[in-house]
Amino acid sequence: HVHPFSMELALISSMFNLGNLILPWTPDGKKCRQNGLRIGWTKATFIPIATNAAGGILVGLVVKSSGSVRKGFALIQGMFLSGLLQNRFSKEDRPVTASQWFGGVLAALSFGIYAMFPAKPL
Repeated sequence: HVHPFSMELALISSMFNLGNLILPWTPDGKKCRQNGLRIGWTKATFIPIATNAAGGILVGLVVKSSGSVRKGFALIQGMFLSGLLQNRFSKEDRPVTASQWFGGVLAALSFGIYAMFPAKPL
């Protein structure tokens, strides 16, 4: 089951990215013409590509098996865990900002509201 909107979005994004590399007056186009497309690439270049692809597949499987509400909960928990790990292991000493606290409180409220008033099938 293919979603046409996703296909359209992927096609349009690919056209714009390819155009950016081909057009000679764009900074990326100039660099590609002078140095080639893969200048500066190493094996580590593929780590974010592979993890992003694996994450996309994992999200698709979660939505397919559990639904979008549980995906939203998993996303909120993932953001919380990322914030904790970033705060713990970051070399920078940055406190949690007010907007991050506010976002966390809103996420906790959404958990509570959904637990008290779960969605009912139509």
